[in-house]
Amino acid sequence: GGGGGGGNADASGSSDVNSSSFGSGTTRSSAPISVGRTSGSNVRSSVGGSGSDDDDAALSSERRVRAGYCTRCLRGKPDRTHHCRVLDSCILKMDHFCPWVGNTVGHYNYKYFFLFVNYTFVLCVYGMFMLAVTFPWDQIGKSRFFVPQPRAPLSPSSSMPVAAATTATTVAASAPPSLDDTIQVLVAAIIALTFGLSVLMLASYHWGLILKNRTTIEDSYRNDPWPYDLGRRENFEQVFGRKWWLWALPVHTTLGSGLAYPKRDDATV
Repeated sequence: GGGGGGGNADASGSSDVNSSSFGSGTTRSSAPISVGRTSGSNVRSSVGGSGSDDDDAALSSERRVRAGYCTRCLRGKPDRTHHCRVLDSCILKMDHFCPWVGNTVGHYNYKYFFLFVNYTFVLCVYGMFMLAVTFPWDQIGKSRFFVPQPRAPLSPSSSMPVAAATTATTVAASAPPSLDDTIQVLVAAIIALTFGLSVLMLASYHWGLILKNRTTIEDSYRNDPWPYDLGRRENFEQVFGRKWWLWALPVHTTLGSGLAYPKRDDATV
């Protein structure tokens, strides 16, 4: 769910592999990019020749992509923005579509998704710990079905047991676990272990992405150095913010508006 959903980004007309994305090391303006549709006559005048209609259309499409143009939404898009085919909309700093949360993970909710994954792993560890410390391991293999159960004494004036609740509690506490109890605990442990390991791998992968300032989609790019890699601490603060006491809380602390991102000073095309 965390890494595989990146394929939902539209590759045609929506990727940011262009010269404008990896140009100078200065930070772009925070104003949204507005790129209009380019007509054939404008293309011909800019290249100094008439050309055919097919050539004009191809060149126009290429310029739209390079200038940050989404051919699905038919409008300009900022850097690191991709078109999500599930929502049919462009998402700022899109990472992937997550079926767990039923939404596309991007600039404004990536921190929440990442915390959700880590919280889930902590819950699995807590469940495994509670199963380990509370289960009577020395009683495994002994079934309550084969242990004689004492009867509660009856009152002389009544057919109701005396201190039935207390007696039942004492018997339940001293008796070994039943076969059903053992199976239920083992099944819960297997589920917690399997799910915990899966979530741990997903969390580890996204930890690496955060420290490199990449998304799941951008992780496939082969740009070295990555123009948005500002160092591990700065990359981490781009997602979690400057206030460390809010890092573990599900509150919005992500830096920036999602329309522009700072780049390295040595960023090249």
